[in-house]
Amino acid sequence: MIKAVMDSGNSIYAWEAERGLEYFCPECGGRVVLKKGEVKIAHFAHSPGDICPYSVNESWEHLQMKENMIKLLRKYYDAEKIDSEIAVIEGRRADVILRVGFPLVIECQASPITVSELKNRTRDYLEAGYLVNWVFHLNRVKRNDFYEKVGAVRIPEEIRFLDSKKQPLFFMDDVGRIRRCELKYKWAKGSELYTKTTCFCNFYKVHIWEFVTGVRV
Repeated sequence: MIKAVMDSGNSIYAWEAERGLEYFCPECGGRVVLKKGEVKIAHFAHSPGDICPYSVNESWEHLQMKENMIKLLRKYYDAEKIDSEIAVIEGRRADVILRVGFPLVIECQASPITVSELKNRTRDYLEAGYLVNWVFHLNRVKRNDFYEKVGAVRIPEEIRFLDSKKQPLFFMDDVGRIRRCELKYKWAKGSELYTKTTCFCNFYKVHIWEFVTGVRV
């Protein structure tokens, strides 16, 4: 996790924290350890064997996405309007939340997720009054860079599902850049039909307002 609580009761993010101080889990109240280095993504960790929903191991891509997302939003919005890793509804812990006249949940997805789980999470947040924005790590479409010349690739089912719903597709790279993506399906070999899974990915720069609202500017 990237956020913990200090002795004062104030929350702090791992990249802002200092070694040598005590930090506590916002969920279970137990002590957590700050892990921070030149290579390792800053985060807080429970002791081995701790039973807490926040003790689950996260990939470095997921930790990095959450950190980069918060840092990006802070360039445009006051810090108090941004939160992360809180259970906005029972059983649903949002990666990032932005409150600017309407609550927006931002889910950072660096690993595969089933369409069923994606639909259920989205439905639960919508029913609770939150808009939902899914942001996928660039590696989900087999790319390391937005400007890398790559041909058609097999697109994960959950990404194709969102595309079929005409929902804006957003991707983030390792340095925190966000781009809107349009999928262009490849012609099936020896057929006049498009393939069902293989696409070219066209990336476009996106204004923060488009990212937050889904409305192009």
